[in-house]
Amino acid sequence: MSELNDLLTTRELQRWRLFLAKRQKRRFVAG
Repeated sequence: MSELNDLLTTRELQRWRLFLAKRQKRRFVAG
């Protein structure tokens, strides 16, 4: 169960990082 939780957390972190990167790129291009 703990391993599954770690996997989910890792996936969420990767998704969040991607989301932030996209936002930064968009702001960079717009600015």
